[in-house]
Amino acid sequence: MTNAEHEVGCVYLLHWHLLHGGLSAVLAELDRDDLDAAVAGLTRIGAPKAASLVTRALQGMDADALEDIQTALARSEIAAIRLELPMHYAAEHLDEFRGPRSLIELWESMRARGVDEKPERLAKMERLAESDARFTDRRCPTCGQPVPKYKSKCRRCGRPFRAQ
Repeated sequence: MTNAEHEVGCVYLLHWHLLHGGLSAVLAELDRDDLDAAVAGLTRIGAPKAASLVTRALQGMDADALEDIQTALARSEIAAIRLELPMHYAAEHLDEFRGPRSLIELWESMRARGVDEKPERLAKMERLAESDARFTDRRCPTCGQPVPKYKSKCRRCGRPFRAQ
């Protein structure tokens, strides 16, 4: 894994913890190396304000200061992480990324390696398909499973979709 891949991965990890527990969860769950890599990754992908705010949080602030930083983070470029800012960076810097550059590429590589499906899981998917078919006409182009518009990926094969 290249430094760029590690740093961008840590940005996603930081983002996930921010969404699932806030800044206190970030500081509690991530080790210092991953936090430093996340700061470098934020700078790398073009989110300097967010990088600066995370750096400030690492300096050991009191609870009120951390709350202010968390509010400022929500208004910073960190919101663009959900809008694929890291994927745009990867697309522009092909020499730094050897692995999948998008969720579709990740999904395709997993399928190419031969993801096995257990019979119990297939039976469950058939039941879900019957249920989902009543609510949607959108189907996965790969496996044919009905995919409701509110779903971001196919339940059967995992192919990513944009929720509508």
